[in-house]
Amino acid sequence: MSTSAIQFFDIPELTHMVAAYLDKHDTSMLTQTCRRLRQLCEPLLYTDLSLDYNSREVNIFDSYDATLALARNIQHVKRLKISVIDIAMVFNCMLAYLDSAKDLTADAPQGARPNWLPSPDVSSPCVVPIPPMTNLEHLDAILSNKPYHLSSCPYYLISCENRHTTLLQLCWILYLNPRLTTLKVVRPLISNAYDLRVLSASISGLSRLKSLELDGIVSREEAWGRIGRKLFDSCSSGARTLAFSMDHYSSYTTRQVKDHDWNDTEQQVQEQIDLGTTPTIPHVHDGLQDFTMWSLGEVTSERDLVAVLRDCPNLQRLSLPGIQGQVSGTVIGRALGAHCPKLRKLAFSDFNFYGNMNTPVKIMLAVPAKQIEELHWANSFERLGGVSDSWMFRHHSEVLRKLVFESCFHVASDAIRTILTVCPVLEHFQMQINSFDHVLGGFIELTDATAYPWVCTKLKVLDLAVAIPDMPDLEPGQDPYYTRTPSVDLSVAEMEQLAVYEQLYRHIGSLTSLTHLALRAVLMDRGHPLGVHYHDGNRSFPAMLSLKDERTGRPGYLDLLQGLTQLEELRGS
Repeated sequence: MSTSAIQFFDIPELTHMVAAYLDKHDTSMLTQTCRRLRQLCEPLLYTDLSLDYNSREVNIFDSYDATLALARNIQHVKRLKISVIDIAMVFNCMLAYLDSAKDLTADAPQGARPNWLPSPDVSSPCVVPIPPMTNLEHLDAILSNKPYHLSSCPYYLISCENRHTTLLQLCWILYLNPRLTTLKVVRPLISNAYDLRVLSASISGLSRLKSLELDGIVSREEAWGRIGRKLFDSCSSGARTLAFSMDHYSSYTTRQVKDHDWNDTEQQVQEQIDLGTTPTIPHVHDGLQDFTMWSLGEVTSERDLVAVLRDCPNLQRLSLPGIQGQVSGTVIGRALGAHCPKLRKLAFSDFNFYGNMNTPVKIMLAVPAKQIEELHWANSFERLGGVSDSWMFRHHSEVLRKLVFESCFHVASDAIRTILTVCPVLEHFQMQINSFDHVLGGFIELTDATAYPWVCTKLKVLDLAVAIPDMPDLEPGQDPYYTRTPSVDLSVAEMEQLAVYEQLYRHIGSLTSLTHLALRAVLMDRGHPLGVHYHDGNRSFPAMLSLKDERTGRPGYLDLLQGLTQLEELRGS
């Protein structure tokens, strides 16, 4: 390098500023330039690390030299994504380091090896001692094992087959990293009180934790309420985002689990393990703003649910799963109004499978008026419509800004009409449908779409399906209007029908703030056994995207959309 380059890169602060704009490949090339830059830049390669085995890529533990480099830079790892295979390998390498440190009478981290740790894996290949990882700030752990890796991974360990062992290995990583601020764990298995105690105690030691997501906690349904409440109480009061979701045992998981004992008392479990922490007790989560609640089993009572909400005084967003058992939506809605005055966003999911479909409506009606600004409703097969259901939108119409229905297969036309005609500040409205062909979904009928003026003129995102009728039947030998030449002579019935479409296009054209528009023309089948079935593979809105031709008389309404100057995305029929 030139003298000026040497002088520049000789300043560590400038080197780090440059490296911040480089990807890992470029940073790696920089480390190979000279010894000085290797010393400065090599740690930057490990700040953000992925240890997620992939048979089609080069993995760190595939190489002895790469593993040595990881050992040299383990203290620089701040953000880590890791899966089952690599958790087992890291665990054994860190145990090997502690054993070697003991043999050499070196200083080892105090309390780095709690008594509940599993033994080293006897099937482990030649391991490289790696110092304990203690500076993590972000951790993303995937605990769902993939058995087919057994034949492809050169460092696959037998302990990967034991979900209980994997959980304890992960808990040790949590135990060693009290600076964690963000934690996501996918599909942890909690099969008994012992597993729950170890995991909850490990989480309780994360005093700086701001975001926790436990996605797909695998356990028996009757234990869901106990698990959720225990983990909730284990979290720091300063956590801002908490998300829990539950899942059932799969057939593969059932074969792995041997112990389902939930009868141990807290004292009995505490006698088995010593984590140096006090038992978790309920406390106020005054920092919590975003809360996705765990799935609630039939044993959950109104008292249990209200007790949780009482501990969330600053909650702004709440996602509720299906509620089973004798739980009143009205009681829950009133509790939200009393204990969560800052709540502005509500989400409901899986009520069709795990709860009463009327519960979300009752919650929305019981929450104080003009409070909910965003509503997300997912996975519903029940009909949503009628006077009472539509009234919940009127209840919050003056402040409702975002409304999303995802896989809600029968939102009635009158409910959608209410939304479009009573919510003046609405900015985001989506009726999300997964497929364009042969699906069940919510839509608005053309007559409802044109019956009243739309007041939601601030809409920026609109995803809407409109059930349109066929054009009037043609006389024998008569061509469709759009293929008639040299002039288009419309019948009275055709003119009346197109006048209705024109009104719809005027409504859409008045939404001058739109940036994203997905408009679907659908054909109904009212005789379908599962309800109103429709498809839109061959449907389109007549003359919507055509210009009117005065000479031939061909209709066109594209000019009605000329006010959509902010539009960035247009899709649909």
